[in-house]
Amino acid sequence: HWTPKRLVLLCLSGTAEVTLQEETRTLGAGSGVCIDPQVTHGIRAITDSQFILILDGGINATPSDP
Repeated sequence: HWTPKRLVLLCLSGTAEVTLQEETRTLGAGSGVCIDPQVTHGIRAITDSQFILILDGGINATPSDP
């Protein structure tokens, strides 16, 4: 699958294979990967794993006057 947004995938524990287009990498605890928009990607756990997924939704806040 793919997403229209940039994302960051951080491995907290365990190991997993992450596929980006045709390239496969192994992620372990403390490592991560940044995935650009519209890049086909997938993940497969090798061992029990925990991840944090951060989607780049942009900042839509408007500064306020003091």
